[in-house]
Amino acid sequence: LKDDFKNMFDAALSDEGLYEALMLQLQNNDGGDDGSVSISSSSSSVVDEEEDEDERFRRTILRTLRRNGCALESNADRMTVRAKRRQIEEDCTAFCSTINEHDEFL
Repeated sequence: LKDDFKNMFDAALSDEGLYEALMLQLQNNDGGDDGSVSISSSSSSVVDEEEDEDERFRRTILRTLRRNGCALESNADRMTVRAKRRQIEEDCTAFCSTINEHDEFL
């Protein structure tokens, strides 16, 4: 079940369309109008914190998408990365399960 959930999230975070859209938005984001409303300077630190948090989230998602192969040019390479990540996760789960079964030696 754990591997199924992990594979589901990996598939969702391997969407080339999402990666391309985020990269396009990042490239087009030149500090211009991003749809946010300007507010008074007394709350500018709140706005800065929210912008920093949004930027951290965007960078984290982009890093995850790249780690899942979205930045690779070849579809075959992307599929290889996904298959290897899936196999690593399944091996980790099997290893942890084996360790947990033999806890009398700990």
